[in-house]
Amino acid sequence: MSDENNKEVKGLKKKEKLLIVAVIVVAVVVMISGTVINAFIPAGKVIITVGNKEYETVSLKENKRIVIENEYGENIIIIKDEQVFMERADCPNKTCVKKGKITKTGQSIVCLPHRLTVTISD
Repeated sequence: MSDENNKEVKGLKKKEKLLIVAVIVVAVVVMISGTVINAFIPAGKVIITVGNKEYETVSLKENKRIVIENEYGENIIIIKDEQVFMERADCPNKTCVKKGKITKTGQSIVCLPHRLTVTISD
């Protein structure tokens, strides 16, 4: 009977391995398909918030320069050729400027010192 028990244990291990591999494959397929789908969904708008309040919403297709001056500081946001970037900010670390261009739904530029968020949404 010990041989039968060993075969069952080996069989379970093989089945468990197959199940684990199947779960990993499904997870990878879901991640890749989500990325591919987001790449083809046209981003529709740029939402700018300051201090958790919506400041302005602009179509991503519109070319626009937005200057925001408030008690937190000054930021210049550029929307051009369906890309968004922070051209200038007078914050100390300039992380928002260094972020570069964003183009896809869900991407954001954040300026923490100025409490400013720029997000692309569909």
